[in-house]
Amino acid sequence: MQPNTAPRLPLELLLMICIDAADSLTLETLAVLCRTWRAFLAPAQRLMYRDVDLEAKPMSAVRSWALAVTCHPHLAERVQSLAIELPDELELLAEDQRQVRNALAACVHITKLRFLRIGSGNGCNGIDFVLRFCTFRLTHFTTSYFDFASLSFKSFLAKQNQLRFLVVLPGARIDWWDLEEEPRPALPSLIGFKGNADIPAGRQFQRLELSWAGNISDLQPYAQTLTTLNLILDAPQNIITILIGLHALSRKMPSIHHLGLMSSVKAGWLESLQALLGRTGTMLQPFTQLETLAIIDHRTGAADEEELCGVAKTLMEKFSSLRRVAIAAKVAEEREKMCIATRDADSEIQTVIEDKIDFEAAPKLFSLCSVKTEMAQQGHLPPELLFMICNEASSSRRTLAVLCRTSITFQTAAERILYRTVDLTGRQRPLHAALSWSLALLNHPHLAESVRSLSIQLPGFRSLLPKDMDTITAGLVACVNLKVLHFLREDGRDASPSTDWVLHKCRFQLTEFASSYFTASDAKFFLGKQTELRFLSVSDAGDLSLDAERWVKRPPLPNLMGIKAPAEFFTTALDRPLQRIETNLYIYRLPLRLQAFSHTLTTLNLLDDPTIDPRSLSGRHAEALKQVSKYLLALLHLAIVDLKGPRYSAGPALERLPRTQAFSRLETLTLIWRRVVHFSPDEDIGFIGASRSEDGTRDVAERCMAGCSSLWRVVIGYEFKDHSEMMYTSTRDSSGGILTTVDEEINFEAVSMFWV
Repeated sequence: MQPNTAPRLPLELLLMICIDAADSLTLETLAVLCRTWRAFLAPAQRLMYRDVDLEAKPMSAVRSWALAVTCHPHLAERVQSLAIELPDELELLAEDQRQVRNALAACVHITKLRFLRIGSGNGCNGIDFVLRFCTFRLTHFTTSYFDFASLSFKSFLAKQNQLRFLVVLPGARIDWWDLEEEPRPALPSLIGFKGNADIPAGRQFQRLELSWAGNISDLQPYAQTLTTLNLILDAPQNIITILIGLHALSRKMPSIHHLGLMSSVKAGWLESLQALLGRTGTMLQPFTQLETLAIIDHRTGAADEEELCGVAKTLMEKFSSLRRVAIAAKVAEEREKMCIATRDADSEIQTVIEDKIDFEAAPKLFSLCSVKTEMAQQGHLPPELLFMICNEASSSRRTLAVLCRTSITFQTAAERILYRTVDLTGRQRPLHAALSWSLALLNHPHLAESVRSLSIQLPGFRSLLPKDMDTITAGLVACVNLKVLHFLREDGRDASPSTDWVLHKCRFQLTEFASSYFTASDAKFFLGKQTELRFLSVSDAGDLSLDAERWVKRPPLPNLMGIKAPAEFFTTALDRPLQRIETNLYIYRLPLRLQAFSHTLTTLNLLDDPTIDPRSLSGRHAEALKQVSKYLLALLHLAIVDLKGPRYSAGPALERLPRTQAFSRLETLTLIWRRVVHFSPDEDIGFIGASRSEDGTRDVAERCMAGCSSLWRVVIGYEFKDHSEMMYTSTRDSSGGILTTVDEEINFEAVSMFWV
């Protein structure tokens, strides 16, 4: 049966998927995801161009990006964050300057910009013009490139009324008076500054991160507004010096909630961490509102991780207002460690040890200017959603496999679908395919639990090695949830003494079983345990029967309702209440074979041999229709189909008009001819004959429907001399009229009612 088709996913949902993949992986991985499935193209591009990082990239990468956003404006409109690094303006080609200028002008939605210089420079105003035509409004601006005294650059800043965080790195030229001289940029939203320069005066800063070697009292103007302060000590002295200055200032800075201190100079000697703790507690006493604290000092040392955690816990206990403390120092053997202490919901103190000292990560709760967007902070997608996504991509197993390898987020969901339906038939090396699949299941048992349908093809029993049989058997036994099994033989039948080696240990309960491999007695032992089996398919009546034998009981199969088998399989001894049968068209013995099911059979598919002499085909379908109407009174769905195969050398045949008057309950009728070119006249009903034209076919379909009022669908298919095909589907509308649609391909499985 065909799997249910998942609904089309909205763009917002696809975007969430790409965000989830981008969170844990790289842009290169996201690019593969974009190329894997077209549905991801727009949302993946949206993410790939949302945050652009050209820092430390070659100039060729900058040119490629600039060309892409200039030629494709919809990509430029997606850019929200840009990090770009360029050589000194004297080394930059005029064409490169032009491309960068045009690209920046096209990116109208940038809110975060890092414009950096490769190497060192004096920051002249030669490249300020690249910002002249930019209309974006920044919230975060980091630079090591521009001259803050440049009129064109100050003009750019004057337009940035949404700028909240300004970061000035070495390489940019800035003095405090640069931003005070006219024209003075208003920057009304500026609340954070980071750099090693003098602090711009007259601003109501709330957050500062400074490389500091001067007088701590310079922070006095911000005492009433400052809530976050990170100080990085460059001078060769320890953090105690800063703590002494802070102690004097702390009584006048009641708003400090987040404090970070780091010594960037590595010393050859270490001060005791306990000594630091003793003085730290005294120095921080006035900070009554302090919530987070980070102290990272390369000049202090701890005996072990336990001592490091003890210091963090002691600080948390001493200051009840603290929610988080990060203490970093060197421990035994000169290893760097960082302990992060937090309070849980019950106010219990929890500690975590990190193997790397990271000042950016330590004060994560009060980061000066976090660049993580809200979209990137979303949680992982629930498994149900991932399964629905993979279901939509499951029409192409190759696409699903690539999707599985692209993002680990999809691995479980994609594997579950990839292994749900397994088809190992039609391979050049079927045994190799079966062994590889079996080994995969044995190495990953969770995959075996996902298998619901398996089609496998193997050579004869005598061609298999004992170790191969053991491997395949173990793979099948592991598939405890298997429901559909098609077990086919690669070559002709061989007289094997036993072929049940592969089934006798299996515990699964099938709903569908197809076999061309096992002998009758071997299969009966297996079928005797299949209490849930609903459909059985047998390719050769000699391979299997459901009759009792001397040493084998008759399989009960209480739920069996449908069989696909040759006509010889349906003996009077079968005696089962079958509802669905698919068999070959055997006109003269058809009534005898099927009359045992006359009161239960609702669906019948009759498949005709493609090698029969067309001269004997005249009226063959019409005769079969007549025989069926006499003996199968409960029939609802009937199909008579010429199979596609090698053509008989003789010419085409004529067909009589199908008569449906004898049916009282028939709902669907499917008739497919591959060698009939004309319907012969029928004087009894005034039918003058019809060709295979659309008008002729409509006439035939309407006469079939008129003959049986219960019919709601008639399908008529033809194959022409040039091997082209046409399939006409006629249905009744609500008013009783007949509507006909035409397809240029015969697809019997799509209209067959056997599985419905």
